[in-house]
Amino acid sequence: MQRGPFLLACVVGCLSVPLGCTPAAPSAAQLNVAANPDQTIEINDSTTLSAAVGDRTEAYSFRWEQVSGPEIEIADPVAASIDVGPFTELGDYKFRVIASAADGKFGQDFVTVIVVEEGSSPNIMVDAGPDQNVEQGSTVQLAASIDGETEGATFAWEQISGPADAAIADATSLETEVGPLDTPGEYEFRIVITSAEGDTSQDTLIISVSELGELVVDAGEDQTIPEQLTITLEAMIVVGDASGVTFEWTQVAGAPANIALPTEAATPVGPFDAPGAFVFEVTATPLAGDPVTDQVTITVEATDDTLDPDSIIVRINAPSRSPLNSNGALTASLPPDDLEATYEWELISGEATIEDVTLRETRIAINGTADASVRVTMRIAELGRAYTDEVTIEAAPEGEFRVVITGPTNAVQGEEIALEGGFANASPGATVESSWFLVQGGASIESSGRLATVKPITSGEVRFRLDSTDLNNGDSSSDEYILVVAPITEVPVQAIVENLAVVGEPTTLTASGDFFANEDLNFNWRVVSGDASIEGFTTPEPMVTANSIGTAELELTVNGLIENLVRTGSKTVFVTSVIDLSPRVEFIVEDFGTISLDLDGEAAPITVANFLHYIDDGFYDGMVWHRVIEDFIIQTGDFVLLDDSPVAVDPEAKRDTIPNESPNGRSNLRGTISMALLPSNPESGTGGVFINLTDNNVFLDDMMHTVFGEVVDDGMAVVDAIAVVETDSGDAPIEPVLITVARRVDQGG
Repeated sequence: MQRGPFLLACVVGCLSVPLGCTPAAPSAAQLNVAANPDQTIEINDSTTLSAAVGDRTEAYSFRWEQVSGPEIEIADPVAASIDVGPFTELGDYKFRVIASAADGKFGQDFVTVIVVEEGSSPNIMVDAGPDQNVEQGSTVQLAASIDGETEGATFAWEQISGPADAAIADATSLETEVGPLDTPGEYEFRIVITSAEGDTSQDTLIISVSELGELVVDAGEDQTIPEQLTITLEAMIVVGDASGVTFEWTQVAGAPANIALPTEAATPVGPFDAPGAFVFEVTATPLAGDPVTDQVTITVEATDDTLDPDSIIVRINAPSRSPLNSNGALTASLPPDDLEATYEWELISGEATIEDVTLRETRIAINGTADASVRVTMRIAELGRAYTDEVTIEAAPEGEFRVVITGPTNAVQGEEIALEGGFANASPGATVESSWFLVQGGASIESSGRLATVKPITSGEVRFRLDSTDLNNGDSSSDEYILVVAPITEVPVQAIVENLAVVGEPTTLTASGDFFANEDLNFNWRVVSGDASIEGFTTPEPMVTANSIGTAELELTVNGLIENLVRTGSKTVFVTSVIDLSPRVEFIVEDFGTISLDLDGEAAPITVANFLHYIDDGFYDGMVWHRVIEDFIIQTGDFVLLDDSPVAVDPEAKRDTIPNESPNGRSNLRGTISMALLPSNPESGTGGVFINLTDNNVFLDDMMHTVFGEVVDDGMAVVDAIAVVETDSGDAPIEPVLITVARRVDQGG
C-alpha cells in the first residue's frame, strides 16, 4: 500500500509478491503491539507517542527508536509513552516501538509524525484500506476510513493502473464496489478526499487478481527482530480453495535456522543466534493442481549486550482460582543471568496466608470467600532497583469440584515433561473425563486421562489446559498450566571421526570440548546401528568393541548446565571393524572384470575406515568411473548411472570430510588407490577415490593425496583396460564404465 503526503504509514512492510500483499494474521508467538495513529503536527510543536500490548503496559518492556526523518532526540526511549519534540524541521519522522516480555515473545509497530508549516496542518486524513487478493471475476468492496472533520467533505475514487479498466460503482462515496475484475493482474486505486476548508488527503490500494481456480499462498509479512528470539511463521491461503492443501517450509537464504514444524501452516523458527537476513519459502500443494510458493524475509538485528535495567520485568505464575484453605503455588520469574535477587511477597487484599514471603517459589492458602490479590517485589541489589508484579486469585466456593495441574515449572526445548491433573471434591465413586489442550506456544501432547507427557518445541511460556468433567453430576472444571521453557543452546562436541577396529578387541573413543571440565555435564554414548557394544557409555572416553565385521554408527550426546544455561551437543562417529588391518575389497566392473584391492589400515586407519563405511553402505554400487586419463588415473565416487547417463551423486549421500593421513609412508605409485581431494584442500576427502595408472608420486604426494591400499591379483589388467576407453573433452568415458558391486572379500563380507 502506498501513502500520500498526509497518510497513515504501513505499520509493517509487506512482502512484494507477483499477486500483491495481504496482511497476515498476528503470529501466536508474538505480542500484538499497537502504537498510536500517525499524526500531522505543525513545525516547532511537540507530541506524545504511546504503545500498548492489548490493554496493558506495565507487564512489558518497551524500546522506542527513530527509523527515518531528520534526527530528533527521544528523552525516555524505554517508556510506554514518550514525549518527542519540539520538531524544528519539516518532513516525515518515522518511529518504531518494540515490546518484549520475560518469556521471549515480542512485537513491534510503527508510527509516523508528519511535520508541516505553521497554519497548514490538514484537518482531515484518509486511509484507502488494506491491499487485497481476489480471484478472477470478483467484485471487490472498497471501504476507506477518515480521521477528521467530514462535514462538507467530498470524495473521489479513481483507477490509477491495471490490465483493464474496472467499473467503480460510486466514485464519490467512501464505500463502493469495483468490478467485476475479469482480467488477472494488479489494479491500483486511489481515493482523494477534500475537506470543506480545501485541505486534501489521498491514499492508494492494490487489488491483485489471480486466474480462476488459481491458488495463492501468503507466507506472512517481513519482520525485523532482535537476536536470540524464536518466532512463528504462518502461511495462509488468500485466494483459492484451502481444503486439503499441504504446506512445506524451507529456508532459502541466511545462516541455517531450525524450522520446528516444516509441514505445518504455522511453525516456530529459531532461535536466531546471529544478525543477518533469513529468507524462508512456503510451498502450498493443493489436492489437484500445481504447487505455489511465497517467501518471507526475517531481518535479525544485533542486540546490545549491555543490560538495560529498564528492560527487566518480574512475572507471577499463580492459579487463577483456589478453593477455601487449598494451597496454590506462587512462582516469580528469575532475574537476568549473573544477577542475584531477593523476593518479598505481600497480600494486598482478601484473606489468605502466604507460606514463606521471602522465597521465589512459595504457596498461598485462601482463608475467606473474597478474591485475594498478591504482589511480589524482586530486588536486585547490584542495580539498586526493585521490580513488582501483581496477580488476583479468585476464591472458589468450598467443596466445589475443581482440577489442578501439577508438574515442574521449568523445562528445556525437546525435554519430555510429565504433567498430572488432580481433582478435588469429586462426587463419591465419580468417573472423571479429562481432555488436554495446548493453549500457547508449541508442544506435543500425549495424554491418558488426567496424565500427560508433553514435549515443548518453542522456548518461552508454553501453556496447557486440562478440562475435566465429573460424569456423575456433570460438574466441570479447568486449569491452565504454564511451563517456562529454556531454549536449547548447542555447544560444539569433538570426537574421533573414524576408527578402524579389529573384531573383538576393545577400542577407546575420545570426546572433548572446552567445557568438558564442568562437573554438571551428562554423557551418553549409544549404538545407533551396527553390531557393537559400549563399556562406560556415560563417560567421555568409553571402550567400544566391534562384535562382527561391518560399520557401527555411534552417537554421543552431551548436556548439562554450562554458564547457567542448559546446553546440549551431539556428535555421530563410526567404528569400522575388520578381522585384520589389511582387509580386501573388490570392484565388479561391468564388461571389464574385477578389481581387487588390499587396504592398508595400519598406514591409513581413518581413510580405510571411511572407505569401508562407503563399501558397507553400497555407496559405490551403480557408480561409474567418471574420470579416465591414460597414463595418469581412473577415478570414481562422484557420478551414478541413471537411465544410461551419469548423474552427479546427491551431496547428502556423502559423509563428512575426514582428516588427511598423508604422508603416511605410502606413495602414489602405479596400482595404488588414493583419496580424491578438492584443489588446495587436503582435508576435503569424502567418497571420491582414484587408482594410479603410473608413478604419480612426484606431485600427488606433495598435494597430500592419501594412499590407503593397492590393486592385487589380476586387477591391474582390468584397470589398464578401462584406462584406454574413448573419452570426451572432460575425460569422461563416452560409454559409461559401470561398477555393479563394490564389496568386502576374504573376511566373510
